[in-house]
Amino acid sequence: MGSSQCDLAGKVRFFCIWTMVTAVIFGLLCGLILSIYTSKLFVRIMSIFYAKELRRVFVATLVLLVLNCVHLLAGVVMFVGFVKDISWMFLAGLVLTSICPYFEFFLLIPTAIQILYTFYSCLYYKQMRRENK
Repeated sequence: MGSSQCDLAGKVRFFCIWTMVTAVIFGLLCGLILSIYTSKLFVRIMSIFYAKELRRVFVATLVLLVLNCVHLLAGVVMFVGFVKDISWMFLAGLVLTSICPYFEFFLLIPTAIQILYTFYSCLYYKQMRRENK
């Protein structure tokens, strides 16, 4: 490989960090949205006009918050598996990281990065298994 290209381990390291950072950012956004929705003034005003929609948005945001917590945990598990060279832990983290971004498919760039780097991570896992045998 040329000096401008990143090796497979570097791509996987990036993916682990990307997973944790995006989980924190989206988790904070979900928390902010939930705090706005639970504001008494906001709830009073919106419930007059949009009671059912308000509940749906609240539940959807709560589900996304839980999924982002799982995503953060998955990123940590995958990173520990990567650093400690524990293939089963790396694979468990990789599988768990695939849950949340596909629920947030409307965000095109994170989903595209998820798909691309899942491919790189699978190649790395295959290489990891080969070296550990």
